[in-house]
Amino acid sequence: MVIRKCQLEHNHCLSPKYSRFMVNYRSIDDPTAGKITNNDQAGISIAKSYNSFSLEPAQVSLKGDAVALEKYFQQQYAYNKEFYSATERDDGRLMNAFWSDARSRAMQKDFGDIITFDTTFLCNRYRMPFAPFVGVSHHGKSIVFATALLSHEDTETFVWVFNQWMKCMGNPPKGILTDQCKAIGKAVETESGKTFLVEKIEEALRNVVHGTLDPDEFDEAWGLMVEKFGIHDNAWLKETYEIKGRWAPAYWRSMFWAGMSSTQRSEGISRFFKGFVSIETGLLQFIRQYEAALKGKVEEEKLLNFNSTHKPPICDRDMIVQYVFQNTYTNIKFLEVKAECDALKLVSESKTASLGGLSVYQAVENFPKPVWKKRWKTFIVSCDKDKGYFSFSSKLFEFRGILCRHIIKIIEFEDVNVIPERYILSRWKKDIVRPYDDIRVSYYNPEEFDRVKRVRELSQRHCYLSSLVLH
Repeated sequence: MVIRKCQLEHNHCLSPKYSRFMVNYRSIDDPTAGKITNNDQAGISIAKSYNSFSLEPAQVSLKGDAVALEKYFQQQYAYNKEFYSATERDDGRLMNAFWSDARSRAMQKDFGDIITFDTTFLCNRYRMPFAPFVGVSHHGKSIVFATALLSHEDTETFVWVFNQWMKCMGNPPKGILTDQCKAIGKAVETESGKTFLVEKIEEALRNVVHGTLDPDEFDEAWGLMVEKFGIHDNAWLKETYEIKGRWAPAYWRSMFWAGMSSTQRSEGISRFFKGFVSIETGLLQFIRQYEAALKGKVEEEKLLNFNSTHKPPICDRDMIVQYVFQNTYTNIKFLEVKAECDALKLVSESKTASLGGLSVYQAVENFPKPVWKKRWKTFIVSCDKDKGYFSFSSKLFEFRGILCRHIIKIIEFEDVNVIPERYILSRWKKDIVRPYDDIRVSYYNPEEFDRVKRVRELSQRHCYLSSLVLH
């Protein structure tokens, strides 16, 4: 046989998606083959072995995706020196990654007092948990301060992640929320074997944890739950209950938590990003989609800013509370105040004591639906008109940063003409210039946004004038 011509360049179409069918790719490495052999000897089928391997978190080789990820970090740092990133490697493989852009870091200074952290979302082909650090903006919307991709969910990994947070942000948040209810549910399932009850137990736990307002009420509800499901002897539950002061909202309502008491924010962000990425997304594609998602969040906030300034909800101007907060708070936070005003019909209050400018009231609230077998609850509310101070026994303002219906009732009853500044939080104000709005990042250019805004306004004016001519 004589070779007459040799063409070294590719001369046929490449089909990467069919590469798994090629003989040279249909092989199993020695460690995997050893596991399959051991599983087979133990009576575990090949199908189940495959499923177990597919669920293991993969380490990312510093080739391809991982190299592209680090190159992306370098480009972002060159674009803006305030971009922060860190990676952790082990024997040439990417284990963990953490990053935060300049805009997100600046947002953290305004809203990073309380954050949630959750790792329930697998967002890429390497099964690496997506772990966003999430807070609440002045619109009550979830915002992302930083993001981590993790290889494992263990203490060592979490210590590394939070160390990176400290290096990036410079200070710890006042509070970090994680999902304790899920951990409890898994522990109950593991230790007691009552799998069929887990969902009901988790639901009951959420009611206990997030539906009780003070320690006594929490303890009573916890006891009823334990009695109902017969889980008195669960060791993990006992240990968890002993440290209830660290995780039960009823024990720290005197602290500001922006109204958050679960990782619902993180889970909501995970669902949001799920619309942009999937389990088969590569790291570089994930980064691009991640930026597209953040750009969408910027557009959302700009629209909310506009609506809060130009389209405030209707308010009852005869109520000083509604009038003041409609003019100062963003629309979403004002609507929360308005909801408390609408609930005044559920509250009745009577003065029990007075001394100078200080008055003490007993407030009784009727519940439309029974809460832990109760149809009503009594609270104590105090008002010092001279000092401009209000106090509610369940500390709802301290916890949420929104005046509750009980204090609003006293303001109306005492004919208060000025809302003290301490009850108007700058965190929820709409007229404050936020420094992060002027920071340029890869997915947001303030100058370009203003130019597009002007073009849109001119276009709308042109359409309006054209319609007048046609008529």
